[in-house]
Amino acid sequence: MRTIMSNAFVLIVVLMVGAVTLGLADGALAGNVSMEKVLPVGEFKYVVYAVKNKQQFVFAYSAQNVQRVTLTIRDDKGNQLHNDFFNEKEVGRVYDLKKFGNGTYAVEVRTGDFYEKKEIAIAAMPSLEAKVNAIEGSKKVKVSYASNTDEPVSIYINDVRGETVYSATSDLKKYNRIFDLATMPSGEYVIFVGNSEKTIGQVVKIKK
Repeated sequence: MRTIMSNAFVLIVVLMVGAVTLGLADGALAGNVSMEKVLPVGEFKYVVYAVKNKQQFVFAYSAQNVQRVTLTIRDDKGNQLHNDFFNEKEVGRVYDLKKFGNGTYAVEVRTGDFYEKKEIAIAAMPSLEAKVNAIEGSKKVKVSYASNTDEPVSIYINDVRGETVYSATSDLKKYNRIFDLATMPSGEYVIFVGNSEKTIGQVVKIKK
């Protein structure tokens, strides 16, 4: 019975957790994960692990019999952020902590006389960091960014009327370029750098 139980649990973690999600953005399980070992508790086994570079964690369990399982999420001050109750033999969930941000969280698991608290560290880098700096004494602007996603980054320049005078996309993870605006009419321009999640805009002035 223990061998059957173990094999079933592997299937849950590999298949069920990948398909059953809660508050999950597409592709959140892609890439590496920071994973803790499966913890056996008699005929109840569960796993908790943070998804690498995502503000999310996975919780999955398998029980021989239907029993009430409680999951509680707390912040580093002990404040309760979320509570879930399950009455199933097999469960897999992905919890999104984006609205709470990076930090250390406590995940409490209760079932019958069993109670255990695990701490998980959520640490996700911004999907895009960009800078736009005018080069003093010239009509040049330096545009740089760092991206940690595979999504293309758009760079475009608008004039004061909102018309786009330059646009391009880049697949580079790190980007550095100097734009010479000497041929552009004097005035203000807005340089945008962004992807679907975040856009940074910077106003620059071109003088005669």
